[in-house]
Amino acid sequence: MEKAITILALLFINHLAFDFIFQPDTWVEDKNRRHFKSPKLYLHALLHGLIPVVILLSFGVFSWMMVFVIVVSHFLIDLGKSYFHHHVVGAFLFDQMLHLAIIVFVWGWKITGFGFLELGLRHLINVNSLLYLTAFVIAYWPTAIFINMATRKWQAQIKGDQDSLKDAGKWIGRLERLLILLFIFSNNVSGIGLLIAAKSVFRFGDLNAPEVRQKTEYILLGTLLSFTTTIFLGFFVEYLIRVI
Repeated sequence: MEKAITILALLFINHLAFDFIFQPDTWVEDKNRRHFKSPKLYLHALLHGLIPVVILLSFGVFSWMMVFVIVVSHFLIDLGKSYFHHHVVGAFLFDQMLHLAIIVFVWGWKITGFGFLELGLRHLINVNSLLYLTAFVIAYWPTAIFINMATRKWQAQIKGDQDSLKDAGKWIGRLERLLILLFIFSNNVSGIGLLIAAKSVFRFGDLNAPEVRQKTEYILLGTLLSFTTTIFLGFFVEYLIRVI
């Protein structure tokens, strides 16, 4: 299994190298402008199959089908993305997830015979991992809804304020809750204090003037609700893991 994991790691490194390090911006622009007429698209896809040939030959597990799937799938995915590149974040994340998923699929198909699925499921699907996953889901979605509902009666008092970026507060809250859970689950609770200090500097440093006191209090209230509920959630999950 160690050899198989090494092959997978090298395939990932190959993907990262040719998708980011060795792909000039001019190639990306050419693909987005000319789509299937872009020679850079074909060259880029072929380069993704070059190193896998060397890797597989070195480990004595060469498969033309594996290389073929990697090259053709990369070509088709990048071609599709070239038509939707204006959706920058969504297209980028979906593109990368598809590439990596196909690499894992062909690796599992040709190298391990999908034996890794049984091993992975046995280690990943257990009570502890499910509790951790549940905590992250709760922190990301339901907690945001709860905080929005709990602070709704104060939202009207600052309605019309355009000083903040749209949805910026929502994403800041989501990220801070995920970080808090990571700190708790990794036994680095002191990191929460650093997070509070950092947020205090960046969010409250320019909000102490009398004319923005309402906004200051609203943000502080939302922040404390976010921190309190997430810390309680994190320690509650840790307690459940200890007693189960």
